[in-house]
Amino acid sequence: MLILTSEDIESCFVQLPDMPPSIGFKYRNWHFYFDSQVKNYEKSVAQCHHWLDNPEKAGELRALVKDSQGGCQLCVHLPELQPIPEDTAMKAICEYMRTSGEIKVGSHRHQLRIYKKCFVGSEAVTWIAERLKMPRDRAVEFGRKCLKQGLFCHVLGEQDFEDSKLLYRFAGDGGPDQKHQSFVLSK
Repeated sequence: MLILTSEDIESCFVQLPDMPPSIGFKYRNWHFYFDSQVKNYEKSVAQCHHWLDNPEKAGELRALVKDSQGGCQLCVHLPELQPIPEDTAMKAICEYMRTSGEIKVGSHRHQLRIYKKCFVGSEAVTWIAERLKMPRDRAVEFGRKCLKQGLFCHVLGEQDFEDSKLLYRFAGDGGPDQKHQSFVLSK
């Protein structure tokens, strides 16, 4: 049975075959992912012993990572789980966001203008936070890294990534729109 603290682990991106990447961690020579099937944030270590002692697959290793509030996160190591570089993970995660249908990518109206093939920043932050098991502020940081990598952009290319109603477009759906010039009447 492994019971770890955040000081014991090194955060990284991991991936199982045929699944999108997720945030996990490395402990010694093992890589783990956070088990999203088990709702565990309010559970104490004592309540999780049954889960720890009953792996479902051969080679599976289970662990708990205790947080500073006394709760824990349930984690799983599988032999087929592989670490992947952050830039590779960001590309795969953004492509999954774009194609999975879990984030509404479509036409959105903003200030009397319609922007096509775009998504709302706050919806992406919610998805990233839930999918990657991170707080919203870290999800915004992740989104900013993706924007800097050119994986998506603000629809006019003017804004950084924010947890707001601002609109963004994935690189696979095009770049920023041209800003319309106001009509100026001359004499």
